[in-house]
Amino acid sequence: MKVLHIAEAIYGGGAENVFFRTVKGLQESHDDRFQHFVACKSSEYVSIKPDLDFKVNGKESESLISYIYSRSNFRLLSDYLNKLCPDIIHMQLVGNLSPSVLHAVYNYKRKYPKTRIIQTAHNFEHICSHYSAYDYRKSVRCVDCINNKYKTKVFYRLCSRKGALHSWAKGVAALVADFFYNRGLVDQLIAPSDFLANLLLQRYGNAEKVKVVRNSVDKVEAEARKKKNIVTYFGRLSEEKNVELLVKSIPEVRKKVPDVKLRIIGNGPTEEKLRRLVDELAIVDIVEFLPFTSQEKLFHLVEDAKAFVLASKFSETFALVMYECVLMDIIPVVAGYGAMKEGVEWMKCGFQFDGIDEAVLAENLVMALTNYEAHRDSLVKAQQRIRQELGYVHYMKNITDLYLKELKTS
Repeated sequence: MKVLHIAEAIYGGGAENVFFRTVKGLQESHDDRFQHFVACKSSEYVSIKPDLDFKVNGKESESLISYIYSRSNFRLLSDYLNKLCPDIIHMQLVGNLSPSVLHAVYNYKRKYPKTRIIQTAHNFEHICSHYSAYDYRKSVRCVDCINNKYKTKVFYRLCSRKGALHSWAKGVAALVADFFYNRGLVDQLIAPSDFLANLLLQRYGNAEKVKVVRNSVDKVEAEARKKKNIVTYFGRLSEEKNVELLVKSIPEVRKKVPDVKLRIIGNGPTEEKLRRLVDELAIVDIVEFLPFTSQEKLFHLVEDAKAFVLASKFSETFALVMYECVLMDIIPVVAGYGAMKEGVEWMKCGFQFDGIDEAVLAENLVMALTNYEAHRDSLVKAQQRIRQELGYVHYMKNITDLYLKELKTS
């Protein structure tokens, strides 16, 4: 059986890492029942080279049009599908390739109706026109479009991150995508958390269509270094990640924990704003900014930290970093909603706060730092559960079993 894996890219953030690890694990499993092929944008940073390489868009104006509907991606994928003739198509994060990818897959499925289409949901694409389930104009989490077959509120709310033009582009692209999703394009949706699965169930009303398969968590080889009163954040530096709230909490933490340090690792559009804020708060001496780096190097940079903060304004769909931190004996302190709340409660390890109040965040950080040793037992128990239930082999078996189940129903 031929399986085609489709995604925007194979290197980048959490979703790209899941895609890479899925493809790599399945290819290395040497399961004679399946042949695996890859369609995505290539990257020099990973060993896997795509069988079909989607090109990066050029000028911004051309990119906007291509985002709504990329004729080149449609032609590329259509030709490749008809040449390869896959039995299973497993899509992951495909939004920025434009809905033309869905169009090509839809046409192929109409031609070969026994083909099974599986999609791993990494964001809120099926719930929200701009994928974030967050209204940037009102600064509130939002799933108001969840019960609409066609999501249109973005056109008059203009609630996307980059304003009116971006909102309209996202809205048009979402309408095209909805056209194919509403016609049963996807046979099986995979959600990495119960939180996202419940939203997808509300959207489609079909429990058989949605299955929870939690993402696998890398085995972390961290040295047993002495822990210090270090708070860390690593990831994208953007408005929605709300790192500003973390920075604002540090002066209050310093009053109770004089030797506290903050280590921020990452790049993004809010980096300069964060650096200015650090200057204004007069905490330059205890805040360190480091550029984003490889996972292996990253773990060595944070393994002496006691606490990690994830204060995202939107709900997240899995938040892999929480689990990775626990494996490094780092206590997660997270906003208490969405998959962040679910993750901390699933692990029975970490702290939650309201995601808004820097004073409440500071209180939680003080507790995590000053009572760190008291939480050793919860860290150990959480690590055991992660290794047992979120291991690489367990994840691969879940995916393979799902493929076999879908083939039986075709």
